[in-house]
Amino acid sequence: MRERILYLPIVSPGTYHDVALANKRGLRTAFEAVADVFQWDYIASRKELFVPHFRTAIDAFQPTLIFTQFQGSDWITPTELHAIRQDFGVPIVNWNGDVWEHGLVTPDMLALLHEVDLQLVINASVLPIYEREGIRAAFWPFGVEMPNRPLPEVPSYDVVFLGNNYSEKRQQLYTVLRSLPYKVGIYGSGWAQSEGECNYDFTYAWALYENAKICISDNQFPDAEGYLSDRPWQAMAAGCLVFQQYVKHLLRWTHIAHHEYVEWHIPDELPSLIEEYLRIYDTPKVRAIRHSAKDHVLKFDTFDERVKQLFKMLQGVTHAS
Repeated sequence: MRERILYLPIVSPGTYHDVALANKRGLRTAFEAVADVFQWDYIASRKELFVPHFRTAIDAFQPTLIFTQFQGSDWITPTELHAIRQDFGVPIVNWNGDVWEHGLVTPDMLALLHEVDLQLVINASVLPIYEREGIRAAFWPFGVEMPNRPLPEVPSYDVVFLGNNYSEKRQQLYTVLRSLPYKVGIYGSGWAQSEGECNYDFTYAWALYENAKICISDNQFPDAEGYLSDRPWQAMAAGCLVFQQYVKHLLRWTHIAHHEYVEWHIPDELPSLIEEYLRIYDTPKVRAIRHSAKDHVLKFDTFDERVKQLFKMLQGVTHAS
């Protein structure tokens, strides 16, 4: 029997809602390859009506799996979710695609997660806490968002960084990148100067990465095991050479190997590293790094592969208990 998935993603609210809704399609497309899917942009609904509407959607669609992206109990309480489990008996998987521990291990979130069959995270540091709590959980990182239209014409850069300015660490990175004697492209909101914005426009970002020599990927959470934003996955898939800031136990939690990216720790390291790799960019060594990373990511880190992993993890889970 074909699966039926009720899918409740978090679509970015506010300014970027429409762009995110149009472009964050990787997981839904992967679900649609194996199931009938009903997607509900639940953040756009009214909180006080969420629970009755949730019940109505389950009753009408009759899903075999409910896949949510709850990051707290502000939309549904543990008691309400428990009642839904008892009434409908459908397996529930929750994916928190954020690194912030306040949405992962607060008392109210832990109580809510006792009412799901599987919690998926991109920050593996919290898994021991879930284990102690008796919550079934697993590491499940981002997949690659493929272009959804022909690639646009974009500028070519020696170094590109796609990200918004929302912290002092990001500002320090910006200062170093702007000091480089190369063609540097910085895309995002909040900067004193940027070349533009492409938040959630994965096709435009893909074109930028494909046309750039080096992509800078930062990590502002050095204590978060295995955590990567979607940035390195996208850049590697597009064939760009990725400079990834240190990630704790990256090799333990992902397929990415050390020889598939250039690691850095603090922004002051970047000028000499960038100079070194731009000097040897057109050599077999760098081509091997880029090609290996691209092949590896497109083989193991697409959303199609993530969905296969998910259903393997769900084997034996036939109903909410």
